[in-house]
Amino acid sequence: MPVDVKRLDGEPIIYAQFSGNVDEQDVLHMFQKSQELAQDISGRVYRITETNNIEVSFEELMRIIKRMAARNIAGATADPRFKAVLVGTQEETQFLSENAQKGGMDVPLFESLDQALGYLRWQIQTEN
Repeated sequence: MPVDVKRLDGEPIIYAQFSGNVDEQDVLHMFQKSQELAQDISGRVYRITETNNIEVSFEELMRIIKRMAARNIAGATADPRFKAVLVGTQEETQFLSENAQKGGMDVPLFESLDQALGYLRWQIQTEN
């Protein structure tokens, strides 16, 4: 599977790393696995999605976004319990961040995992 999803020990942070060819089922798997890993987290769940090594056509990316937006999926980016951030430098990652913002979601974009972790840890301290 081109996505590895895990929870960071002792933190309400889930890390999903995509690589290779990505399709709708891979994104759905990330949402489902995120929901599963978040079961024992009370309150907000933070997810970092890294997309530095994905291979996906623009058309496929648009299709995935459109189909996922039309569904109410627990663990998805639109799930109010989840706060999502993206890590990546590819044009596709920039597009995902911009598209989420157009849809009314705040999905910050970072160039490195360390930057994203620093931001989320600051968010967690600020909110608690």
